[in-house]
Amino acid sequence: MSAALSTGSLTLKPCLYFGGDKDLQEAVNLAIMSKYTLEVMHEVPHIWPESVGLVFLEYQGDDANVLERVNQILTLARGVAIYILLKEKNADFIIAASHQGVQGFVECPDEVFQILSILHMQDRRRQGKNGIISSFFSLKGGVGCTAIATNIAANLTEITKGRTVLVDLNVPLGDTSALFEYGRTAPVLVDRLCV
Repeated sequence: MSAALSTGSLTLKPCLYFGGDKDLQEAVNLAIMSKYTLEVMHEVPHIWPESVGLVFLEYQGDDANVLERVNQILTLARGVAIYILLKEKNADFIIAASHQGVQGFVECPDEVFQILSILHMQDRRRQGKNGIISSFFSLKGGVGCTAIATNIAANLTEITKGRTVLVDLNVPLGDTSALFEYGRTAPVLVDRLCV
């Protein structure tokens, strides 16, 4: 096991790949080569390399073997991110793997070249940096739903330093823009959507 490869100012992190599909392995390597070096493994190492924090496992219907390997890896390496490369979908397996601690799933071959995006979104979700969506609606008009939504959006804009979006889905009659105070910081407003 080699340490992180350093190319000038670029440091590539090592990750492990478990599986025998050479084409899928090459596709994963191409997808992550800007940030990671891929090392193919056939067995789980007895002593986990400290520099490895990412693992890819192939899945093609062998539930027991993959779940056992996930368990071995998580026993040896705390905090390692495990991603399953799904060659076939099995809801029971996905639930069981999620319960064991698998970080995410990549559908093959459709999502292979989006792996870095998937990893980035999972990291943001784990750090709590993804947005929160709140909905305000009423079953009849005139009860103040728009007034409440615009006031909360205006306050959230001040709290989040301008990172708030208000969407009025009452397409023909939306009047959220009329409710903002002049001069007050307002959220980004989308009050006319083309559906």
